[in-house]
Amino acid sequence: MKLIKTFFIGAAALTLSACAMGGGAKGTKVSEEKFAAEAAKVEDHQYSKATVKYSIVEKHKNDGEKDINEKGTLKFSFSNGSWELDDGQSIPEAIGEYDEYLGLRISYAMSMIPSGQGYTISYYTNPLGMYAKMSQKQSESGVSYSVSASAYMGFDKYGYLVEATSTYDYSYKVSAGGVSASQSANEKSEVTISYQ
Repeated sequence: MKLIKTFFIGAAALTLSACAMGGGAKGTKVSEEKFAAEAAKVEDHQYSKATVKYSIVEKHKNDGEKDINEKGTLKFSFSNGSWELDDGQSIPEAIGEYDEYLGLRISYAMSMIPSGQGYTISYYTNPLGMYAKMSQKQSESGVSYSVSASAYMGFDKYGYLVEATSTYDYSYKVSAGGVSASQSANEKSEVTISYQ
């Protein structure tokens, strides 16, 4: 789940960290203004329980990172102003900073939307959701790289993040002085959060 935040922070962080979120969008496509108006209508509400289901698959080649294939379910309770992991569970390293996404509201998510060349942002209602994608390619003097990513964040009627899916593909190649090297990564993440 650490990937959501990384993607929505911007292209520089995306390229440096080799992490991102993405997936398919749902609902009715609307303008940014219509989406913001609908998002502003959500009522304030505090849940007491949350169930997080996750699936994270990462494949790496020559980039120094380990392949990951993790899936599971975690349960949390809201107590003393924060979400706490229920007893008898542990957080896999692959899902990272889970606490930043439990209780994530649409107003905060909107402040994370990237801007700049290469980004395309789409907005949806019924249900509320945001879909972002980006793609960059460059080739010069024996060095080439390409990166593409997409992210979908879906929200419930109270504006809580309940679905986040992502894909990320990266490749880097260099060829100079008769020597060549390459590295690549392919990542896919799916997270759903249900509240009570």
